[in-house]
Amino acid sequence: MKISNLNNNDNLFPRLLAEAEDRELKNIVEKAAKDLGTPIAMVNLMLDHIQFFRAHYGLPEDLKIAGSTNKDVSFCQFVVNKGNIFEVNDAENDNRIPKHLVREYGIKSYLGMPIRARHEIIGSLCVIDTVPRKFTPEEQENLLKLSEIVNKRFEQILIERENSRPSLIERNATYAIEELRNAIKPLSEGVNNGFSFLKTISSFVKLSEHQLNGNTVSSSSLRSLLNAAKKSLVELENDLYNLDAAAGDISDSVKALDNLLIESEATYLNEVAESGRELSRHLTKDIGGVFLPDIETNPRLSIAKSTGIALVSNCLLHMAIILSEKSNYSDGIKMNISDLEHEACISIQASGFTKSNSRNLLKTLNSLTINNPSIEIVEIPDGVELRFSILRK
Repeated sequence: MKISNLNNNDNLFPRLLAEAEDRELKNIVEKAAKDLGTPIAMVNLMLDHIQFFRAHYGLPEDLKIAGSTNKDVSFCQFVVNKGNIFEVNDAENDNRIPKHLVREYGIKSYLGMPIRARHEIIGSLCVIDTVPRKFTPEEQENLLKLSEIVNKRFEQILIERENSRPSLIERNATYAIEELRNAIKPLSEGVNNGFSFLKTISSFVKLSEHQLNGNTVSSSSLRSLLNAAKKSLVELENDLYNLDAAAGDISDSVKALDNLLIESEATYLNEVAESGRELSRHLTKDIGGVFLPDIETNPRLSIAKSTGIALVSNCLLHMAIILSEKSNYSDGIKMNISDLEHEACISIQASGFTKSNSRNLLKTLNSLTINNPSIEIVEIPDGVELRFSILRK
């Protein structure tokens, strides 16, 4: 059986590490604690340096807030390293294990089962007691069966993410391509005007050279070509400004498309906000654009990057369509960023966006994030707020 470190697995990493509570996993750890008669039960995922509490029951308050412990002081590291059941009956007198958690939290006994995703061991389901005890074969079998339910839940999470990704990706890739198509138009116009300028200035130079060689040239013809060249020069200068802007638009669109289509191990707030704004620009620019303040903090999110970008883009596009139907609306859309202790929030608002508009938008976005515990979408005045779980390492 292959043992995986989630930090080194690009496919599993962003989809299983959501900090938002998963009700099914929560029910499993509650049942484990009840069935085995222990005060604490957890589903833990193993990273490079920490074990991450994916679901927990009965944890001390400080561990609940931290959401993880150092891997080197954990008991679950032995479950993952062995790839098999690991039991501790009397922690104070067991030389196999570190004593930090024993001293700090009075842990005396432990039983852990490996959990798997895509045939790789990624963590453990464990129960913990504050008194020495030996777990019976029946209790071990019970925990094993519950660990298999955890495995099935993780597989379900992965399938749900994979099934939801294509529709979001396809929709937003279409928007990016439309933006690229719009940006290419000035390139074609600039090239055509550039050739026109070359022909005009070439005619003027040839006629001027002919005159300098002592030949008779009509002054009106020379002046006419000069005026045409000057006019063409002004147009070319304008085209160069447009070409520069178009090149910037194309670069931004390609970057946004790259972020959307190519998953990476890490997802950061600025990529989600900026790429989502870029993918919606072909519609939002007609209503005044999108104002996004400088992002002072840039937390790492537990959601897949493509999903976060697609949600922001879909939200902005939905709002732009509604606002474009209002007469002469040009106040744009405002995005605000806040980094709270356990989540990063992107609020998206526009004056004139009604409560009914917000409710419909909320329904649309929720349909795209069914059973995704790493994001919450709530209605706020003049819009909605996207709340992403933060990944603390």
